[in-house]
Amino acid sequence: IIYSCSVDAPFDPLSNSGTQYYLPFITTNTSQKVSINQATISGHIELAPLSIQDGIDGNSNEIKTKGFIWGLNKGLNLDNGTKIAFDSDPGNYSTTLENLTAGTKYYFNTYATNANNQSKLGIEQSFTTAKEAPCDYDTDNYLRPIYKSYDQSYLPDNITLTNPDSYGEGNLKFVASSNNSIISIIVQLNEIDGDLPLSGSYKGVYNFDNPSTPSSNEMKITIEDNNGLIDIYPQGAINNEDTEIYIKTTEEKVSFIFCDVAIGEYVLTGKFSYQIP
Repeated sequence: IIYSCSVDAPFDPLSNSGTQYYLPFITTNTSQKVSINQATISGHIELAPLSIQDGIDGNSNEIKTKGFIWGLNKGLNLDNGTKIAFDSDPGNYSTTLENLTAGTKYYFNTYATNANNQSKLGIEQSFTTAKEAPCDYDTDNYLRPIYKSYDQSYLPDNITLTNPDSYGEGNLKFVASSNNSIISIIVQLNEIDGDLPLSGSYKGVYNFDNPSTPSSNEMKITIEDNNGLIDIYPQGAINNEDTEIYIKTTEEKVSFIFCDVAIGEYVLTGKFSYQIP
């Protein structure tokens, strides 16, 4: 009795079976700088190694093109995704997807095509764009009374930006204060490359666990209240992990929007803005 089967044998570089076209090593990185309507995606291409015999046989590890595919559906390939093509150089490459829809999940992947028109995909990744703020206000630098015993609206007239130097405090510190008030509102962020925050929603953290790993979706908000009347007024507060605020960044300013945000015994309703120099 004779049994027969068929398997895919590994390529023997010493055989004379014709030119071999090797596909590169390809990596799809996680997304960065995700906002309401944009996200930055990146990948890496590394050419497959060639032996001396490969060179003698005329085998090729060159790539013809590389790029990204992206879309709304999981399981992307070159036929069902939106394709963005780049040149054939190996190494790192990236692009920023724009005009996206707020609060929407997107999928993306890297691809490469070799000189024999064979294609290879990386490992698919995904991201979700930030939600739109459920509120906004025409009047800037105005918050309704933030505590039941304070009958005056909070009108910050001094919005500053500094860079904290303490571990766990992030790399951006916005402070809203007023010459007519003993209260300061402090928003700290830990942004990629120390850049200004992108537009979107930000969730509260107590500390940034690793300042070397920035996040564009976390913030720490503190209220400093130096009234000195412990029995009557609160003495400041800090956010909890359920706290959510909204940031809107334009070419002119960074606006912090508060939609009835409870910080301890305070409630922030309104917005203030840092004017970009």
